[in-house]
Amino acid sequence: MTTLFAFLLAIGVLVSVHEYGHFWVARRCGVRVLRYSLGFGPVVATRTDKLGTEWVLSAFPLGGYVKMLDAREEAVEEHDKAYAFNYKPLWQHSAIVFAGPLANFLLALVILWGINLWPTTVPRVLLAEPLAGSAAALAGLQAEDEITAINEQAVKSWGDLRWALIADTSSEVSVQYLRAGAEKHTRLALPPWLSRLGEKDVFADTSLTPYLPAMPALIEEVMSGGAADLAGVQKADLIIGIDNKPVHSSAEAAKIIRAKAKMEILLHLERHGQSLHLKATPQAQQVGREQQGRLGLRFAVDEKILAPLQHQRAFDFFEAATQALQRVYALSKTSLLMLGKMIIGQAPLNQISGPLTMADYAGKTASLGVLPFLAYLALVSVSIAVLNLLPIPTLDGGHLLLHAVEAVRGTPPSEAVEAWVHKIGMMVLLLFMALAFYNDIVRYFFSRP
Repeated sequence: MTTLFAFLLAIGVLVSVHEYGHFWVARRCGVRVLRYSLGFGPVVATRTDKLGTEWVLSAFPLGGYVKMLDAREEAVEEHDKAYAFNYKPLWQHSAIVFAGPLANFLLALVILWGINLWPTTVPRVLLAEPLAGSAAALAGLQAEDEITAINEQAVKSWGDLRWALIADTSSEVSVQYLRAGAEKHTRLALPPWLSRLGEKDVFADTSLTPYLPAMPALIEEVMSGGAADLAGVQKADLIIGIDNKPVHSSAEAAKIIRAKAKMEILLHLERHGQSLHLKATPQAQQVGREQQGRLGLRFAVDEKILAPLQHQRAFDFFEAATQALQRVYALSKTSLLMLGKMIIGQAPLNQISGPLTMADYAGKTASLGVLPFLAYLALVSVSIAVLNLLPIPTLDGGHLLLHAVEAVRGTPPSEAVEAWVHKIGMMVLLLFMALAFYNDIVRYFFSRP
C-alpha cells in the first residue's frame, strides 16, 4: 500500500505540475482553456471555474492533459477567435508548449533547493586509502582526507561529490580537501565515464570510497536466500577468520569477500562463545568493470565510533540554489547522454524503465522518509522534462520542432503532413512504452531468484 500510494502521489504531482505549466502560460497568453485533466478515462470528479475551465480528475492517473480552444479541433465563433490557440502568434504557441517541461525543471529545482536548505546528518566526505595507481592515489589523496569542494563548489556529502563529478565532462577536476585540519588542493583525473553510462558505478576507477573505522565483523543481518544464509550463518555471529587467516574488522572481512566471487571460502565464526567453521561461496555482482563477491549479509555499525565522522549537511540560501542548479544540470545531461548512447547502441536498452520500476522506487524512497522521496520526485521530474523535450512528434519537443520549421519556412506544415508526422511520433512512443513495460516485466518477474 505504501508503494501504491507513493506511486500515485508521485504521478499526481509530476503530471499536475507539467500540465499546470501549459495551463498557466496559456492563460497569460489569452488562450481559453476548456479542460484541465489529471488522468485519462472516465471522469471521477469535476468542477468548472469562473473562467469556464473544467477541472477534471479521471479514473486512470497515468498522465493528464490541458485542452484549449482550437479551431483545428472544433468550430470557433468569430468573436471567440481571439481566445483560440491556433490564432495566437507562433512565439506564444512555443511558450505554451515549452511551459510544461519548464514547470518540471522548476519543480526539481525548488525541491532540491529545499533539500539543500534542510539540515541533515550525513557522513563527512572522508576517504579510505586509495588503491595504488588509481586516480585518487595519483592525485596524492590519502586515507582520512576530507573533500570539501570540487571545482570550487561546496561538497558536504557523498551525494554532493558524485553529482559534482557528473556535472563536469572535462578530463580532470580541481579538488579542495582537508588533511589534519590544513586546507590543500590537487587535480583529480577523471576516467572516461561518459563511455560507461549504464554501469553500476562509472567512477569506480577513481577509488574515491568512504573511510570506515575499524569495527568488529559482527553480523547484523543475513539476507534470506543469500550465500551466507545458505551456508548457515546467523545474526550476531562474529567473523574472526577467513580461509584460516585472522580477520580483525568488518572492512577487512568485506575486502576479502569482495575478492572471492564464485570461490568457496571457509568462515571462522564465533557464536555464543563457541567457535565453528562454515563453507560459503560468495555470489558475483558486477561493479564497474569487475565482479565482486557478495555473501548477502550486513555488518553491525557502532554509532559511537561513527559519530565523529558525521556532520550536519546544510547550505546557505545561495549555496543551496547553486547546488540545486548544478544537480538539475547534471541530471539533464546524464539523461540526454544515456538516451543518445542507447540510440547509437553504446548503452543497453534495458536501462529504460516503466511504471513498475517507478512505483518500486517511489515506495522504497517513501519508506526511507520525506527527503529521499522528494529527491526521487526531483529526479523523475527532470527525466520527464528531458523526455518531453525530445524532438519526437506528439511530445512537446516534437511540437517545438514543427514550430521551428514554421519559423524558417514562414508557413506551417500542411495538415496532411502534420497528421503523418504525429502518426509516426505516436508509433515511436508506443514502441518506447512497450520496451519500458517489457524491461519492467523481465526485471521484476524473470530476473529475480
